[in-house]
Amino acid sequence: MANLFTEKWIKTFIPYGVALLRAFFAPFLFYTFINDLRIWTIILFFFACFTDYFDGYLVRKLDIISPSSLESYLDATADFIIIFTMFFAFMLKQIYPYWILIIIGVFFLQFVITSGLKSPVYDPVGKYTGLFFFVVIIITLLFPQPIVYNVLLICIIGFTAISVLSRSVYLITHKKDEPFIDKSPSDLLARILVVNLNT
Repeated sequence: MANLFTEKWIKTFIPYGVALLRAFFAPFLFYTFINDLRIWTIILFFFACFTDYFDGYLVRKLDIISPSSLESYLDATADFIIIFTMFFAFMLKQIYPYWILIIIGVFFLQFVITSGLKSPVYDPVGKYTGLFFFVVIIITLLFPQPIVYNVLLICIIGFTAISVLSRSVYLITHKKDEPFIDKSPSDLLARILVVNLNT
């Protein structure tokens, strides 16, 4: 009985606990970047990504079939908090304009409103929105050059237009009760990094 309770507790804690842990990194990422501790920001950011990869690994290892709607939203919210926090810090450092925060906020609100109270709905392009912003953050941290910032800004504008169009078409042509399930952006990014490190 005790073992059953422990196993059930672990399977409940993993998806929720790791998502909360990832969100917990946000203030530390903000503090290190604002105080020009860029190397620590990079380390913390990569560690936050790998916690999500580790979460996915444990979920598969323990045969946790599928996360609940609450956990799915919590996972997406944790990614949103990290993305918004980093771009807020970038704005304060005058790397990106303030309206980037508006775009990120609109992306998240659109995601929540169009998904409803059921499992999150991911369209073919929108499912990569978080991953896209995570990659932008990494490039911004690794290559602190104005020309890089300008190119990334153009990419953000282009991706925003494509993503909005994609979600609109997807929601029109698909039933709302048939969500496009996919991994979170930080898990996708961590998987890509692991593959590259092993090759």
